Amino acid sequence: IGAKQLDQSVHRLRIAGEIRQALTYPIIVIFAVIGLLSVLLIYVVPQFETLFRSMHMEVPVLTRVVMNASRFATATWYIWLGLLVGLSLGWRLARKSKVFAVALDRFKLRLPLFGELVRMFALSRFAHNLAMMHKSGITLTRSLEICRTLVGNQAIADALGRVLRGVVEGSPMTRVMDQEPVFSRVLVTMLSAGEASGKIDVALESVSEYYNIVIPRQIKAFFSIFEPTVMLLLIGVVGVVALSLILPMLQLWEAAGR
Repeated sequence: IGAKQLDQSVHRLRIAGEIRQALTYPIIVIFAVIGLLSVLLIYVVPQFETLFRSMHMEVPVLTRVVMNASRFATATWYIWLGLLVGLSLGWRLARKSKVFAVALDRFKLRLPLFGELVRMFALSRFAHNLAMMHKSGITLTRSLEICRTLVGNQAIADALGRVLRGVVEGSPMTRVMDQEPVFSRVLVTMLSAGEASGKIDVALESVSEYYNIVIPRQIKAFFSIFEPTVMLLLIGVVGVVALSLILPMLQLWEAAGR
């Protein structure tokens, strides 16, 4: 591998590391809040409910809703635990199915912001690896066949399979790509220019370099929205539970002060 190829590989590894690092904090917060909610609903709220019932208090609607949620969680916690274990095992088994893998990867591509990031990563890999193989003198059909295993997304790999069949039948690669929605307009346009000029490898390298610039921007855009959204949602959920316990106590203090 040449210096330029190694630099691009390191660049992608660095971006992947940035994504993992950016996801670490929200994931930790999510699990921490889930644990806190479990403690509140299963242990804390029932004690307050017992206290309110012993005082024959008429609690607010919000408190009644949270108490009902607490009763439901207390009565069915083992079901949710079993469901979590079952989903974990089912996920591992389902990932071995190609049908499930394709459906999951298609779903990823449809996600707001994140889907576009997944697509750009896959197309960047495709452009970079196809350029390397084209420079090495590997035939286009063989290169497309190899690239199918390297893009990291089954939906795009299936689309490359259809592109490969079109090329074998004699159609220009970009004409077949233009019929596949998973390929971006930037990729198709630049490859068309490369086919017309006979410099496909240059066009592919330009696409790869373009994505090396755009992907970090997309990551920042995604996490600038994702992190505060997650935090606000989690704070809101915990705040609702806390407020449901505070409201009856405020009523009690107000009654005692009269």
